[in-house]
Amino acid sequence: MGNMAVVGEVLGEFERQLTEDSQRIIADVQTRYSESARISAHKLKGAAGIFSANAISGVAAEIECLAHNNRLGDVEPLIAQLLNEAKRCLEYMPTAKAQLAAMAVQHMRR
Repeated sequence: MGNMAVVGEVLGEFERQLTEDSQRIIADVQTRYSESARISAHKLKGAAGIFSANAISGVAAEIECLAHNNRLGDVEPLIAQLLNEAKRCLEYMPTAKAQLAAMAVQHMRR
């Protein structure tokens, strides 16, 4: 059960990071802070990649590249896409956690 608990904690951390980094990217684009937007997008890209959240990782990679090149005006159309994918991912989290809990119960029965 210990490993399942760790996975649950990591999943919860990704959930928090997804929300925080998405909001930070939006704020940085609005204030035209390219470097912070790039860093947040880079972190989000990596975290999403670990969980195979490929749509989020892909959008974050595009944002990272544009922010690196100081093209934050071009990021604005990607914000809606990022928020949509983040919403889809966050809506799936309860299902993922329930599946994880079921796996933990099965593991304990062995």
